[in-house]
Amino acid sequence: MSKMKAFITANITDKCLSELKKNFDVVYEPWRETGIIYFDAKELAEKLENVDVFITEADDLKKKELFELTNLKLLVSCRGDPFNINIEAATKKNLPVLYTPLRNVNAVAELTIGFMLILARKLQMVDRKLHSEEFEITDFDDYVAYLNMFQGVELKGKTIGIIGLGQIGRRVASRLKPFGVKFLIYDPYASDEIIKKVGEKAEIDYLMRNSDFITIHAVATDENDNLIDKKRLEMMKHTAFLINTSKGSIIDYDALKEVLDE
Repeated sequence: MSKMKAFITANITDKCLSELKKNFDVVYEPWRETGIIYFDAKELAEKLENVDVFITEADDLKKKELFELTNLKLLVSCRGDPFNINIEAATKKNLPVLYTPLRNVNAVAELTIGFMLILARKLQMVDRKLHSEEFEITDFDDYVAYLNMFQGVELKGKTIGIIGLGQIGRRVASRLKPFGVKFLIYDPYASDEIIKKVGEKAEIDYLMRNSDFITIHAVATDENDNLIDKKRLEMMKHTAFLINTSKGSIIDYDALKEVLDE
């Protein structure tokens, strides 16, 4: 009996690939190595001809046409949220869709903390200035000038606004607690009990006005498209920082540019 055929564009470990090859006839073309992400439904359908299992990470499977042109038995999205797949179209085709919740929640939480420390201590400015041709210290006045320029702030005592208290938001909060910060939480879907364990429940406008650091960890939906618009951006303290490691659609980036230009 011949093996089922699997086409894999996600990046997986050698051990995982070896296990899959025991049960499937595998074609492995990881997008990070090939540099190819499939956005065109017909092009992807051609690659999926006679394929039973498709394991993807970055490809666009939102078009209904793709599901009409293929006969997949199983679809796997190696993402914490299978937002790159048209779930409705897959369901109509009776196609099971698997995904990988918690796949990178620790990595994103740690990255968020890293961004906060970089911003608080002006590390990006220090790095650019130290590697620039203009950097030079010839006397004590130069030293004092750079000392003042590079002086950052401590996280201790700062107010952290968390938008979205899901798996990542909670991990960010737990990692920040030792820094002695305060938390404002906006998440209309989190229970009061869960929020109380982390910090103070807040409406989003109050959070925008009163936070020193605002970090976004909400799931992208039509409901929160451009949730952070120009009006809310203008509410922020002039000294506050905004970090978005969620989806780009949550911030109105045209409005963000306008506010920064102003």
